[in-house]
Amino acid sequence: MKLYRIMCKEEFDQMKDNRLAFKGRYKYFTPYICFIYYRILGMNFANRAFKPEKYTHIVQFEIEDNSCLFFDKKGKEWVLDKRKAHNIKINSIQLKRN
Repeated sequence: MKLYRIMCKEEFDQMKDNRLAFKGRYKYFTPYICFIYYRILGMNFANRAFKPEKYTHIVQFEIEDNSCLFFDKKGKEWVLDKRKAHNIKINSIQLKRN
């Protein structure tokens, strides 16, 4: 299963050994890359209008299909709680755009 996330360079640089770097409790993903282009890169996301340089890295995560059970699915956004992150089996992480 492919999931996408947009993040800043600092967060991307903190990921090691196919592990997520958590600063807060939740991480937001989507299986729809077009959602990132239209909602997040289209300035309809948090403080992106004020800091367009902050979210620059679109990252593709290839996860095992059974890992999908640990996400809370809210429409096109999939939310991962930090406490469930150890259950996610990430096969690969690929930078799609920066």
